[in-house]
Amino acid sequence: MLRRYARGVPPKKLKKRDDNQGIRFQGYSIPELQQKLPKAVKDGEPLPEALYWLLLTGEIPTKAQTDSITAEWNARAALPEHVIKMLDNFPKHMHPMTQFSAAVTALNTESAFAAAYANVSPYARLVFPS
Repeated sequence: MLRRYARGVPPKKLKKRDDNQGIRFQGYSIPELQQKLPKAVKDGEPLPEALYWLLLTGEIPTKAQTDSITAEWNARAALPEHVIKMLDNFPKHMHPMTQFSAAVTALNTESAFAAAYANVSPYARLVFPS
């Protein structure tokens, strides 16, 4: 949905550090964004979805636009059973980042990109013969 908006946005415009004003996103300082971006609760912090919208479009989102991102992310949040089992079987003391990276790698089984690549790429035909 929003991925197309990021094309053509110069990387330096997305995020910039100013020695006097700190980090700026699309020209806005963090305190400005805390005031302007939609929040889940009054006087709370801005929603990550709102910052995501801003970074992709360059515009401060409305509450409805932010809610549409939330709905899309929620629709994509389900984990395959094999990933849940894998995470449940890790040692309790395993670092969370190690668990996260293993889970992301295991999600490759559900990847539409990986499936398309395997069907099109000559290299993939050598590595994954049918």
